[in-house]
Amino acid sequence: MKNRYASPLLFWALFWTPGLRPAAASPIEQATPALLVLLGLLMGYLGCRLFSQWQTRRHLVSSRFNPYIAGSPIRSREMFFGRQQLLRNIEAGLAYNSMMLHGERRIGKTSLLYQLLADTRRMRDDKFRFFPIFVDLEGTPETLFFHHLMEGLLDALQKPLHAFPAREKLQYYLFSDEVSYTDRHLRRDLREIIAYLKKNSSKTPRLLFLLDEADVMSTYSSLSQQQFRRILQDTFAHNIGTVISGVHISKAWDRTESPWYNMFVEVVIEPFGRKEAEMLMRGPVRGVYEWEEDAITFVWRRSAGRPHRIQQIAREAVNFMLDDHRKRITLTDVQKGYDRIVFAESH
Repeated sequence: MKNRYASPLLFWALFWTPGLRPAAASPIEQATPALLVLLGLLMGYLGCRLFSQWQTRRHLVSSRFNPYIAGSPIRSREMFFGRQQLLRNIEAGLAYNSMMLHGERRIGKTSLLYQLLADTRRMRDDKFRFFPIFVDLEGTPETLFFHHLMEGLLDALQKPLHAFPAREKLQYYLFSDEVSYTDRHLRRDLREIIAYLKKNSSKTPRLLFLLDEADVMSTYSSLSQQQFRRILQDTFAHNIGTVISGVHISKAWDRTESPWYNMFVEVVIEPFGRKEAEMLMRGPVRGVYEWEEDAITFVWRRSAGRPHRIQQIAREAVNFMLDDHRKRITLTDVQKGYDRIVFAESH
């Protein structure tokens, strides 16, 4: 008769015999199941992310996604390419300097001002709190210049000045005739506003006027120009800065005092180099479309590095590419795009 206890006894004999019982699982073997679970979760996450990106890209292509802006200034940081270093250089000097940006038309001056407007609102400075004030001077007559500056300030600082007790007593509100508001009234109002901001801020307030289309100031009398200079040299000078932009700001001067433009650090806005132009071409469509190197070189040369022209050609090239149901911008696309632009401008 077979012994029904033989198998269990044999097992325990083998188990307790030195060298024959199974070894305990190593730390790596113990951790393997958990690692496999984590790896599975990671792969699942990456898979979902890639699928989401694929869906997004597919949707953009099917909707003829074309982000290039040919005409309007760039307001969005996501679409601002090629001048990041210049922007950082300008921002680094805003605490103690006023600046004059000049360059040819459609070279990107207004876009820079919009970036300064957005950045200085949230800029972290150990000493100053910036209050940016964007003012478009295009078409502003000399007689309304100072009134226009205060109008822009009050519009930009509605929230910081919402509890300003002396608001209605400002000289700005005491004149029904805008022409009567002079540099003296502006200086008086600035003192009141700055005093209030000082009391209600832990940092030194610095009003930053961003004056676009400042070429018009060249048509003003030297007296008005000098009055503007005196505002920047007043006792509250460390509380006010200015960045003006224009194509050509005249330096003609017929007075004995130091010229008004000597107050500014000059910054020339030049066309893009090859690297910056490529950033402007590739950046807006990264992850959706691709550029051929020959196409980038063609656009840079034909545009002479001018941002507006780069975006014009790129926009037309994307349309040609999409018409051909592709996702890669070729030399042929940009050549056709350039030819279309030249033809449209000649007719």
